[in-house]
Amino acid sequence: MSVGRGGTISAVPVITIGRQFGAGGATVGHMLAEALKADFLDSNII
Repeated sequence: MSVGRGGTISAVPVITIGRQFGAGGATVGHMLAEALKADFLDSNII
């Protein structure tokens, strides 16, 4: 959850993708984020 201006609380949706090395999960994640107009965060970024 995040607290916005005025103290309102809003839920922030999170999608996680578990994958094996070389299975293309990062590619799927990038495509999904693009389709949903969302940010893509990888373990390299976090």
